[in-house]
Amino acid sequence: MRPPPSPDLIASTILSAFHSLPARSKPRIRPDGSREWATLAGIALEHEDGLLTCASLATGVKCLPSSKIPLAQGLVLHDSHAEILAIRAFNHFLLREAHLLLHPPPHTTYHSPYLSLRPHTSLTKHSPQPFTLNPALRTHLYTTEAPCGDCSMELTISSQADPAPWVPPKSSSPTTMRGRGYFSHLGHLRTKPSRPDAPPTGAKSCSDKLSSKMYTSLLCMPTSYLVSLASPGVYLDTITVPESEFSAVGCERAFSPRGRLVPLNLITGRSSTSPDVQGGYSFRPFKIQTTSSTFPSFFFSRRPEIRPDAPAHTPSNISTIYIPHTTHPVHETLISAVLQGRKAFSHNSTPALALLGASCVSKMKLWGDAVAISEELLHNHPHPHSVVDSLMAFLTDSANEEYESLKSPEPEDLVGKGEGGAELPPGPGVRLARWTAKEVVRGVLARAGGGGGVWVRNEGNGFRLVRLGQGSVNVARKKGEKMRERERGMGVWREKEEMVVC
Repeated sequence: MRPPPSPDLIASTILSAFHSLPARSKPRIRPDGSREWATLAGIALEHEDGLLTCASLATGVKCLPSSKIPLAQGLVLHDSHAEILAIRAFNHFLLREAHLLLHPPPHTTYHSPYLSLRPHTSLTKHSPQPFTLNPALRTHLYTTEAPCGDCSMELTISSQADPAPWVPPKSSSPTTMRGRGYFSHLGHLRTKPSRPDAPPTGAKSCSDKLSSKMYTSLLCMPTSYLVSLASPGVYLDTITVPESEFSAVGCERAFSPRGRLVPLNLITGRSSTSPDVQGGYSFRPFKIQTTSSTFPSFFFSRRPEIRPDAPAHTPSNISTIYIPHTTHPVHETLISAVLQGRKAFSHNSTPALALLGASCVSKMKLWGDAVAISEELLHNHPHPHSVVDSLMAFLTDSANEEYESLKSPEPEDLVGKGEGGAELPPGPGVRLARWTAKEVVRGVLARAGGGGGVWVRNEGNGFRLVRLGQGSVNVARKKGEKMRERERGMGVWREKEEMVVC
């Protein structure tokens, strides 16, 4: 196994891509000298020759309150922390590669350095996904702040004027801790936000989500139906943080095979025929590393050492997503988890207008991209192996169901058999394998640190796929422009903040 690239090189790859963005996509410096702060995170892909490519980056520090989740309908992002957005953007990057393999630019043949169609000899009923990452690729995450949650608790404690742990009330539930509360409870599952005065959310901390990715991979649900787990690149190889954002004790406890994740090591060691590891899921720990002490700090960090003489700074209200794809780069600026200039939760919006405001990494857009690829494979690129066509038919048919149908198995699937006692076909089999892997991780994290073993789920997956032709999109775009002009004329147009700072 080759050694990973230097942490400074990984950080420079992401920062260089960020610096290329226009000023409107970055936190602002205000007239009084105060500046907005944000967390930056990005995915860098390492090629066999050591060359690094930025696949995705994002900024963001906010998440959606639980009360707003039922209104999101797959169009509004639940969690806009930079690390989570960067991972979702990486999934968009992979779906774009898959699309280009099937639909290359005119008069060209596209050879992706990242993704390829799998030979039919490598496909099985338990591994039927048609695409695979280049096996030589390694995937690295850089973030300018320590991930929120358990791995950063020591940093949080040391930054307090009074580092004594809070004493939890006797009536409080030990199952899930909010944000930075109750320092004495280490190893616990935690939710965002960390501020006690903010509305509660069901979003798990970045420490907990990154921990789960060690077992369930970086693939989001729609992508997991298309891309195989066989390549190491679908799992993180390293996470790089600034030296000042690293706690060896916290990271060992939160992320190492010797910390709270010990049970995942035992599960991975079972027979490959176990339903817990069926489908290729296994525990693949990443390495935490830091940039050098001389590496320049991120200018928009909230750390005071950047500009100790500057006025107090505030969190930025925008999130940025950048996917520097060579043929189809994507650049989005978001406010309240939708595209800037669009309204979140507008009850007067048509489906077309609402879809125009959704980010490319929203559940709705990623699902729609995956279904479009499955339709293309099924109708125009039939595969010699029947398991692929069966899986693509399942994914295509999901367009007529609710999003939850791709996430949760049917009751009869839970006994490991389909109708008539036969083995599950590829579609339900992939669904069951992913659901089982996620349940395993949820159980481990919920019980970590003496927790009560309950993973409180976010709701909001009962929506259906919205798909529109170009004519509908153009009509919706014109309607949206007229609506905004009318509201500006009435003096009521504003960017209303729907998110909470974490």
